[in-house]
Amino acid sequence: MNLLNKIVDRKKKRLNFLKTKVPLREIRSRASDVEWPRNFRNALMRDSGPIRLVAEIKKASPLKGVLRQDFNPVTIASIYERKNVDAISVITEEDSSSKYVANEIPESSLIVSETLAKIYLAQGEIKEAIIIYEKLSKKEPSRLEYFSQRISELKSKL
Repeated sequence: MNLLNKIVDRKKKRLNFLKTKVPLREIRSRASDVEWPRNFRNALMRDSGPIRLVAEIKKASPLKGVLRQDFNPVTIASIYERKNVDAISVITEEDSSSKYVANEIPESSLIVSETLAKIYLAQGEIKEAIIIYEKLSKKEPSRLEYFSQRISELKSKL
């Protein structure tokens, strides 16, 4: 079972369990107090320029685990709103936040690139960046010298 199927399966089980714990009238009452979501599709289709920006709010990812310890979605959403993003995507799946581990993502689904190595570096993940550069040196032998130099530089930082 792939990662997405696991998330869907866990969500279905959680919802079935919650249906037995919370009466329908209470769910309806709670829902009536919630502001209607903004129209995501319309935000992306509006004619306000050539670029549409969707900003994402999530505490963690299935691959990397917790992305931000001081996670405050309201503060983040306020910043996005002040910056006039076209839409905000909020990830709310409980299990995908921090309980999955990287080995649940098949390596074949990762795109190995220098950009990925740079992303790891920006996140302070030097060991992960080294692994990517090692893979790139095998994938692109013509750039072996460059990748070897990057690997040496990074290992000296460990």
